[in-house]
Amino acid sequence: AVSSLESRRINTSYGCTFYPWVRIRDDISNASLWVPPSVIAIGKTRNGAIVQDDDVLGAINFVGDDGNDLDRSGAEIRAAVDGTPGADDMPGRLEFRTTADGSAVSTTRMSILSDGKCGIGESLTPTTLLHIQRTSTTGYSTTNTTNDTTFLMINSGAAGHATMQFQVLSGGTANTGQATISAFPSSASSKDTTLSFGTRQNSDATNNERMRITHEGRVAIATTAPKT
Repeated sequence: AVSSLESRRINTSYGCTFYPWVRIRDDISNASLWVPPSVIAIGKTRNGAIVQDDDVLGAINFVGDDGNDLDRSGAEIRAAVDGTPGADDMPGRLEFRTTADGSAVSTTRMSILSDGKCGIGESLTPTTLLHIQRTSTTGYSTTNTTNDTTFLMINSGAAGHATMQFQVLSGGTANTGQATISAFPSSASSKDTTLSFGTRQNSDATNNERMRITHEGRVAIATTAPKT
């Protein structure tokens, strides 16, 4: 295992006479590797053979003294093979892991696959660009909105709008706010919340509200003042 990191000034070809390098020494192989601190490569081989799918290529572990030793990781960033490698072909994924309270091992919480898809929670093999998944046994509650059935929370703070914007390409250029879903209170001190849906047509300079659902459950289409 790597046992020591030492700073040293040696001649380099980085355009200056001296540059602070870092020596990484492995006690098992007794080998030393000198690298500039901003250029560190971590690699793996199967004793000269090609690596396989799911092989861990390298990891950065964050450890702390638990009062007994420094052997347990609190968090970890891991790189692994994500597919079938070949000559000049090394598909990889990144795994972000944390250790739960009371546990001695870390668990993958987020993964980024070789094709750029990102999975969060229990979706570690995402099929879309962003996939969030969690298995919940808690039933839907109209009063408890922060239990484990909640996946995403958007909070504007103060009395502002909490808005989701959907953008599409028009002539190859992304236009901001093609469609929106917004939630907002009736006033700064009120918990009365309205949900608004807006779209934009080609002649509009901005989004226009098309429908709203008031805190009373009334639905208004093409107006902001629904009648009883």
